[in-house]
Amino acid sequence: MKGIRDLGHGIFSIDAAEKSRPFPRYSYLVVEGDQGALIDPGPVEDFATTQELLLSLLPVERIAFIILTGDTPDACSSLPLWKASGFAGTMRMNRKALFLARYYGEGMAALSIAGEDESLELGQGRQLRLINVPGIPTAGSLFCFDAQSGSLFTGMLFGSMGSQDDADDELIREQLRLYHELMFPRLGARADIRELIHGIGPSMLLPRNGVPLVNRLALASAVFTGDDCGGGEALSELARIKTENLELKKSIIQANEDQLKDPVTGFYNEFFFEEYLESMLMSSEPADFHGDTVAFVRLDGIQSLNRKFGAKSGDTTLKGLGQLLFETKRSNALLFRMNGPLFAYYLQGSDKETAIAYIQGIKDYIEGSEDFVDKVTVSAAIVGLGELGDTLLDSGKL
Repeated sequence: MKGIRDLGHGIFSIDAAEKSRPFPRYSYLVVEGDQGALIDPGPVEDFATTQELLLSLLPVERIAFIILTGDTPDACSSLPLWKASGFAGTMRMNRKALFLARYYGEGMAALSIAGEDESLELGQGRQLRLINVPGIPTAGSLFCFDAQSGSLFTGMLFGSMGSQDDADDELIREQLRLYHELMFPRLGARADIRELIHGIGPSMLLPRNGVPLVNRLALASAVFTGDDCGGGEALSELARIKTENLELKKSIIQANEDQLKDPVTGFYNEFFFEEYLESMLMSSEPADFHGDTVAFVRLDGIQSLNRKFGAKSGDTTLKGLGQLLFETKRSNALLFRMNGPLFAYYLQGSDKETAIAYIQGIKDYIEGSEDFVDKVTVSAAIVGLGELGDTLLDSGKL
């Protein structure tokens, strides 16, 4: 049927715009048994066509979930029309999208995910994993991963200026480049997002505003580099830092990877940590960080280790500690190596109580580990990100 494409594994793309725009605008339907999940239902102007196409596949009453990958009016405005047409399921979205969704869909069952990933069960056990990806491109963005098919629904990321899904790699690369220069002028090399996607290893990327990319992960990843997409040299690995300060951007871009990473653990260092937090605190409202925390973990007795086992034993222990911290970190945590025997976590969506319990579990695990040359202990401290911002402001650092 025109406007519908069967992508296999119970996944269908719905093109209500009928490729009449500079870039396509897709909704996606995932069907498992007698249930479905509608991803990105689209704006009001697409509703009638989207509904007609969807009804050829599944009754609205069998839609268990509506999933929003973004928090824009374009993403949310058709929600009350779906309710009126018989949708009785629940909506899932990033917590920052909830206000807008409720504005458009007052009275609907709407639930948000915070810092942690969330898994939804569709039909007879099909798992849909929702992953918060703030800044891609807005604060309220998320990905949805369907492990059964290996499909990653990426919202606005990986869109393209064109709708030729049978185009060769060179044309698709150019379409991706043009789209991301227009829609993501400050995307840069978001190393965290690139590593997340490569860690998932999807076989199919399904963007809201681009053609499905099947087995083209390496090609799509070019949007994160300065060589192929997104503004040349300005989109280097270091452009991950979100700052509006032009001079800071220039200095970070000119720095090389060695200057920003700790040579012992390979983690981003204290300089990067401070610039990262400063750029966020300067460019966002304090309320945006409600529920976010920073945790510090310090290795105790490093000088004693050096005296007892030799000068290199401290670095060896720090490297092993860093590996344990990395292996046990949550998906919403960013890990940094500070000066001395100190590590820092940025925990998005974790309040102090949650963070304390999480860090206490890590502390117990480390102190019970037999992977070190000698028994080690660690000290920890937790601070709310808003409090940390106030401290930096008071100190004149911001």
